[in-house]
Amino acid sequence: MAHVQKLPDDALNTIAKQVGRLYPSLDNNVTQCQPSAELTETFPVWFLSIDAINTGNDNLLELAQDTLRWHSQIWIDGEPKGVARAIAPSDNTSHWTVRQILKGDFAKTVDDAIRWVDAEIETDPLVQILEIPTFFITALWLIDGQESSVVIAKLPENLQRLSPLVQYSSEEFLEVLRQEPHAIGIRNEPSRSPRQDKQNTSERETFNVLSIDTGIDG
Repeated sequence: MAHVQKLPDDALNTIAKQVGRLYPSLDNNVTQCQPSAELTETFPVWFLSIDAINTGNDNLLELAQDTLRWHSQIWIDGEPKGVARAIAPSDNTSHWTVRQILKGDFAKTVDDAIRWVDAEIETDPLVQILEIPTFFITALWLIDGQESSVVIAKLPENLQRLSPLVQYSSEEFLEVLRQEPHAIGIRNEPSRSPRQDKQNTSERETFNVLSIDTGIDG
């Protein structure tokens, strides 16, 4: 069965106390009688950039970067209702700070992937969260020695060659991503005169601007 890297109890207690203070402030229906809440599964969060994907290297162990944030599932009244993202700026666990709280379907989506891994994966990999923002993907990253694979929890509908709740080897996963269009930011251009701007309007490339609500500190 898969396993996770565990945080010390004092770190989890610090995170839980902050969630207890912050989470009700996001609920418009707060009453004096609140349902029971708890932190359940907690994972370190890793990040995969488009530059890393395009190197041609198929080893996620060499490509992914540690965000130093930890993802905790928040269960309310026995159901996954939210996610907390916390960070410790030092080795002192009393300094743990909750930087994001996300409410909505995301917690259930991650929980579905957790249950799938528990039911379908017979080996004992280490499980971490892998975020690929340029493709809007959140996955569980399964590390088993020098081998790794991913099980996608969340992805957009336009990525039709990938599916959630399927185990992909690192090689398969990266090969598909290299063939898919990804989100594009804003390109810096040299300054132009107003006349040049008018003349070259039709020649410019168009870029989409993406605005993401990332929670309390978004």
